[in-house]
Amino acid sequence: MREETDGLKSVLERLDALERQNRGLRSAGAALVVAGAAALLMGQAAPRAKSLEAESITIVDAAGKPRLSMGVMEEGPFLVLRDVKERARMAFSIDREGAEVTFYDMNGKRRVALAATEPGAGLEFYDPMERRRIGLLTTGEAPSLVLADARAKTRMIVGVGEDGPKIEMYAPDTKRRVALGAFDESGPRFALFDADGLVRLAAGVTTGGPTMVLSDSFIRPRVQLDVASDGPSLIFKRPNGKIGAALMLAEGKPAISVLDPNGEALFWAP
Repeated sequence: MREETDGLKSVLERLDALERQNRGLRSAGAALVVAGAAALLMGQAAPRAKSLEAESITIVDAAGKPRLSMGVMEEGPFLVLRDVKERARMAFSIDREGAEVTFYDMNGKRRVALAATEPGAGLEFYDPMERRRIGLLTTGEAPSLVLADARAKTRMIVGVGEDGPKIEMYAPDTKRRVALGAFDESGPRFALFDADGLVRLAAGVTTGGPTMVLSDSFIRPRVQLDVASDGPSLIFKRPNGKIGAALMLAEGKPAISVLDPNGEALFWAP
């Protein structure tokens, strides 16, 4: 009997424990139901749109002024940002040539443009009259910096090509007048050009030493100054390229010679 009583007591204890466990589960389930209902009500109060289709959209501020416009034109999509006075200050666009970001001043003038096209990328700065004054360009050949005058005429180009860096300066008529370069193979070079864009003075440093050449209006070298390993020399050439006179200092010994048009010596010393 005692064994039966002990067995019954054990069963009751187990049933009681199960009942307490079930009550806990029922409470948790009720909480989940309430939470689910609340979530459902919130979803009904603020439904989420999965998609919105329109050719253009304009977003206004609290005063009803348009501040952001976006859409798709025939050439591609665009995005325009406006200030409090409804002036366009920034625009993003994509067309057949590439992508571009443009910044405008308070007068609606373009002042900065950043673009990426098939030939390369570029960053340009404009003056208040929308004339390009600075351009940073990167193409397949070389990066370059372009500086322009008040008439948007290119006056200076700084670039790095396959053979090395160089600087070029231009006259108002876009003719090149000065060039400076540091070339990997031939060494540094400096050149001056005339009003027609023809090189009249060129100087450089080669493996043999420094050299300067002065040319006539037909770009024919007429005077050449060299400093070789054995000493300096000054050479005067005729229009046909033949030497007319030469002055040199070789191994500490001076020498001078004058030649006729056929290259025959007329005078020499010592």
